[in-house]
Amino acid sequence: MKTICDWEAEGGECSTDVTSWVSACPGGFWKVLKKRTSERGAGDQTPKMGSLCRVRVWEKAEESTLGQSLPRAEADGEPTDGVHSHVSTPATQATPLPRSPATVLQVPLDTWVLLRLGEGQCDVIEGCLEGMKAGEMCELLVSALNADSRPGPGTGQASSMCAQGEGNVEQHPGAGRLSANPLHFVVELESFTSGQECWEMSASEKWEWVKEHRERGGRRFREGDLWGAADCYSRALRLFITLKGEKSGGEMDGKKGGGEVEGEEKKNVPEGGVERGSGGDGESVEGQGGGEGVQRDPATQEKIPLDDEYSVVRAGLHSNLALCQLKLGEPARAQRSSSRATELDPAGTKAWYRLGQACSQVGELGMARTAFRKVLELQPGSPSALKALREMGVQEKEQDTKLGHRLSKMFS
Repeated sequence: MKTICDWEAEGGECSTDVTSWVSACPGGFWKVLKKRTSERGAGDQTPKMGSLCRVRVWEKAEESTLGQSLPRAEADGEPTDGVHSHVSTPATQATPLPRSPATVLQVPLDTWVLLRLGEGQCDVIEGCLEGMKAGEMCELLVSALNADSRPGPGTGQASSMCAQGEGNVEQHPGAGRLSANPLHFVVELESFTSGQECWEMSASEKWEWVKEHRERGGRRFREGDLWGAADCYSRALRLFITLKGEKSGGEMDGKKGGGEVEGEEKKNVPEGGVERGSGGDGESVEGQGGGEGVQRDPATQEKIPLDDEYSVVRAGLHSNLALCQLKLGEPARAQRSSSRATELDPAGTKAWYRLGQACSQVGELGMARTAFRKVLELQPGSPSALKALREMGVQEKEQDTKLGHRLSKMFS
């Protein structure tokens, strides 16, 4: 919890408590401070997971006061049904928005959009909406946690993207400036649909969310949005943990196998199309196959993962997260994620390969060699594993040479 002084130190004026957290954007980590305003919402309900939220965000000019930067919905001709209650909005789907490392908020400024809470379109905005009521506004101060979090060269003053019809994007100034000063925004929640807390969901509903997160993570990974992919896999894992106590015996409901598999071999695909790993170069994400191995709970007839598939799918999520972490330059985290994947599914060659990569990057060469040898044990002749072991030999010789030089200096 930030204090009033903390908010003021960040460049804002405050008369109430301020909350803070760190959010992940495509460009990196950003520190967010949220301050409630005098605009209080109606009712006692707030958005939950799955709620469609009608939101508008604008940048607050330094000389302006809250509410003067942009007219409220009643003044600009926008529909006002549901402004003071959590009733359904006319649209049934979230506004399709691209994600880009050149923007912080991942939503257009100065226009109404529909965001589905839980999808991770913008972690900053979702963090605000979770505690807001219909008709409420809040102020944000957003600043890069470190220099690497800021939008890269070439973005100039570009920032948050504003849609101008299908397929057209306008760069809006304000949300991605390369500035040492925090960015100041106002977020307005007009209305939202009903949603569910995690504990209110059935097992099958949780399983559907897990699959959505996994598929969205794979899509973002292929698009180069590594932060977004990592966020999706993390969300899936957090939800997956709650499914553990809800598995039970039952009949299969769904196809076995199915879907194309990336990598050198296709024989490593278990029931349900969840890839246990093909060795390869460890660059492809797992679990993008076709059918899913599921069962029906005898008591509720809900679809939930098979007992055998539970560990495999969860291991695949950890393995995919490890790949994102490796590409984001976080080998220590990748080591933990890939190690967990190998514990859950010892037959996953991709997880072992990524564990070897992570251990090598943190300097634990013995553990790296063990991991790469495990890949060869599971998939004899894997070119990637053989190449990695050759590189390990070179690294070990370099380490021995450096150690020899240091010892010679000590005793000379």
